[in-house]
Amino acid sequence: MNETLPEFQDFYSSLMEREPEAISQMLTRFEPYLLRIVRRRLNVRLRTKLDSIDVVQSVWASFFRVADRAAAFDHSGQMLKFLITIARNKMMDEMRRTFVTAKRAL
Repeated sequence: MNETLPEFQDFYSSLMEREPEAISQMLTRFEPYLLRIVRRRLNVRLRTKLDSIDVVQSVWASFFRVADRAAAFDHSGQMLKFLITIARNKMMDEMRRTFVTAKRAL
């Protein structure tokens, strides 16, 4: 993930144009990090109800929904932090839905 600024900007502009090769490269590049974060932080009681792959797929969907409005990233580290933030928010939302709602309380 240590690319120069022009390399990352080329990758990011291709990603914003929804080029299949750039999307594939993004998945290959960032998915292992996201899976590791989700698996580490996913509540033990939620693991039977929520798969880490589903959370990561939801992160991708959210990223592409807001990518046009998101600030441009200068390097892959910033983009990874943004994706991790989305993943954390997704897990927190699911925890709230599962544990706070009396109907679904464990």
